[in-house]
Amino acid sequence: MTNLIDINDRLTELEIANRSDRLSEHTKPSGEPPDMSLEARVAKLEASVSHIESDISEIKVDIRELRSSDRSNFLIVFGGIITSTLGLAAIMAKGFGWL
Repeated sequence: MTNLIDINDRLTELEIANRSDRLSEHTKPSGEPPDMSLEARVAKLEASVSHIESDISEIKVDIRELRSSDRSNFLIVFGGIITSTLGLAAIMAKGFGWL
C-alpha cells in the first residue's frame, strides 16, 4: 500500500508563504484571471468560432465546385474513351476485311 505524502509537510514555511503569494497574484477576489474578464474571454471565443464557421462555409463551396467540375471532366474523358474505342474497332474491322 502506498502512503500519500502531503506536499505542505515537505515545504518550509517560507516556501508555503511564497506559494500562497504567487497563487493569490494570479487570481482576483472573484476567482478570475487578472487580465481578462469572463465576458472578454467569451467574446474572444465567439469571434474565433465565427471565423471558423466562415472558413467551413468557404470550404463547402469549394468542394461543391470541385464536384461539379469533376462531373464535367468525367463526361469529357468518358466520351473520349468511347470515341477512341469505336475508332479502334473500325480500324480493326477494316483491317480484317469485315467492312
